[in-house]
Amino acid sequence: MVLGPRGDSWGSVDQPMAVRDLVDEPATTDLYVCGPSPWAQQVADDARASGLKPDAIHLEKFGW
Repeated sequence: MVLGPRGDSWGSVDQPMAVRDLVDEPATTDLYVCGPSPWAQQVADDARASGLKPDAIHLEKFGW
């Protein structure tokens, strides 16, 4: 869980995060992301950069 106000990435100011910080073996992991469009896209982009396969990233974006 990432707590606190948002930072410049999808993590928080106090806890800047990357998928590779949370997942031991990104290449063998599926990721499900649901959230506001800009945030969800940042998580998906970071996941790809961390080694997740594009078909392992399941993305659902929504706008307000």
